[in-house]
Amino acid sequence: MDTNDVQIILDNISQAGFKILLDDIDMVHDTINLAKLLRYVVGLKLSADLVDNTTYPKINKLLRFLKNYNQCFLIGEGTSTAEIFYLYLNHGVLAQQGWHLDKEKNRK
Repeated sequence: MDTNDVQIILDNISQAGFKILLDDIDMVHDTINLAKLLRYVVGLKLSADLVDNTTYPKINKLLRFLKNYNQCFLIGEGTSTAEIFYLYLNHGVLAQQGWHLDKEKNRK
């Protein structure tokens, strides 16, 4: 299935009145195809693999790209360190998921 097929499916779902949030996004190298999909979705959940397997400059580039789509709600997955927490936070990703957040809560 290519991006055009996915666009058709997302368009049909959107036209039916559903809101779409895509899960496990790690399309660092393919922002052109990601941009095609963004017009159909209200949000993205960024994959933990993104922060585990990608360099920070590339993550920064992706997050800057996504920041241009202000209507897109972002959830950052894989928040396992304070560094990742602040990386997401500095790019406006307020909703985050990861064991670092639970670890901080249990310190109190």
